[in-house]
This record gives sequence, structure tokens and C-alpha cells, in this order.
Amino acid sequence: MQIQPFFSPGGIFDHEEQHERPRPWGSYPLTTSFLSTLFAALLIPLIVGIAISRLVLKRLAIRLATFERRSVESTVFNALILPTILLSLITGIYLASLVTRASDIRSLATFKWGALDLWLKALATVVTFFVAYRVLIYGVRVATTNAAPGSGVLIRKILTAIFTVIAFVTVLNQFSVDIGPVLASLGVAGLAVALALQDTLGNYFSGISLAVDKTIRPGDYIRLEGGLEGYVQTIGWRTTRITPMGETTVLVPNSKLANSTLTNTFYPDAALRVYVEGGVSSASNLEQVEEVTLGVA
Repeated sequence: MQIQPFFSPGGIFDHEEQHERPRPWGSYPLTTSFLSTLFAALLIPLIVGIAISRLVLKRLAIRLATFERRSVESTVFNALILPTILLSLITGIYLASLVTRASDIRSLATFKWGALDLWLKALATVVTFFVAYRVLIYGVRVATTNAAPGSGVLIRKILTAIFTVIAFVTVLNQFSVDIGPVLASLGVAGLAVALALQDTLGNYFSGISLAVDKTIRPGDYIRLEGGLEGYVQTIGWRTTRITPMGETTVLVPNSKLANSTLTNTFYPDAALRVYVEGGVSSASNLEQVEEVTLGVA
């Protein structure tokens, strides 16, 4: 009986039913058309995003900054430059992955493309929430332009917390994480904090209403129903500073100020009205009385 050599023709590695060894990455032909398509899918969205950011958003930011007389960095269009570039980069990576999946590269046959799609979707969700957050923050800044410094800080912090929680929960939902216990825990924690800080939050939101409604402004001379009157210095988060004539500063809680009846003598204009009672004899000449009174005023 004749035994065939192990590596001889007709042996194990030459048998028709045996599979050939997987070749390494370099043994698969990467054609020029494939590479050009791959780089085009990756770079074209990124180039478009950079062009939109530099040629459109940057110019709009400069014009808006010139119109509002503020720095370019503080405009809403400047805040949208980075998210636009990030979204274009995410789009390019996704398109490049589609091109790669359509190829016959066996080394990537077992790659988990679904996981990559999930992470790209999560990143796009975070960037989208960031864009919406920046737009709302800019709206709050515009709405509180004439208010006291720091009056819009509380609103920005509340919006930051809300958008952070919503984005976090949305990403967890995309990863198929049960968000029911998370929402229940957030609801219980929010209720506990609201009950513990009831008075403080009341003053906070009263300060927001005063700043947004602009019923009183820093520099106005107001008169409260309790008899307190003076100039409004600042409208803070919890209290409003009022300085009576010749006296020290009085701190009034915003909730009390918002729920009381007050007279703003500087509204709608800054003319201060002072009522002075005076009496004259019935035998006086009324024309002369009027002339003297107008001269004193």
C-alpha cells in the first residue's frame, strides 16, 4: 500500500473538498476604485460641513456680532460651527462604512456593523441635542438682555439640566436599556428636591418672571403696598435690592415682590412724580397761586 506524502499533490491541502486558508489583509486586492469611493464617502460630507461652517455660519456670526455689538464667540451661529463639523464627520464615517460593507473584504465579514451604527446614532443624537440647547440658550440671552446681570443664569442652568437628562435617557433608550427605573428615580429625586427647596425655588421663579415681564427694571423707583419705596438696584436669583432715599439697601424676596401691589413711578417713562399737598387762603388770587406753584415745580 502506497502512502501519499503529507504535502504531496493530492494530499490534505490539495484535496478538492478542503477549504483554502484565509489570506491576510494584504492578500485581498484593494482596487483604486474602491479606495477612491471610500475616501470620497468619508471626505465629501466633511468638506461640505467645513465649507458651511466657514463660508456661511462664520459670516453670519460676524454680521450678527456687528449688529448686536457683541463678540463673535457669543453669537448663536458661532456656536453651531463645531456641531455642524461633527455631524458631517459622523455622516462621512457612516457612508464609508456602507461602502466597506458592500466590498468583498473577508477580514471584515465578522465586523459588528450594527454596533458601529448604534454608536454613530448616539453621537448624532447628542450633537443634535447640543444644537437645540445652544439655540435656546441664545434665545434666553436675548430675552434677558435688559435684565439685571445674572438674571438669566438660573434659566440656563435649568435648561442645561433638562437637556442633559433628556439626552442621557434618549441614548440609553437607543442602546435598549430599560429606562423605566431611571425615570422613576429621577421623578422621586426631583420631587424631594422641589419639596426641600420650595421657598427658594419660589423666589427663583419669581425672579425669572420679574426679569422676563420687565415690570420693574434696575434703576426704577418703586413703591410697595407696605410703604417701602426706593430705587431698584438689582434683581437677583432670590432677592431684589431696593435702596430708599438716604437709607441702606433693603433686600426683598422675589416671591413677595411678585405677589405684592407696587407702583413703578418710572414706568413707562423715567419722570418721577411726587405728590405734595398744600393749602391757600380762599381770598388768594388763583392765577397768582398757579404761577407761583408752576415756578416752584
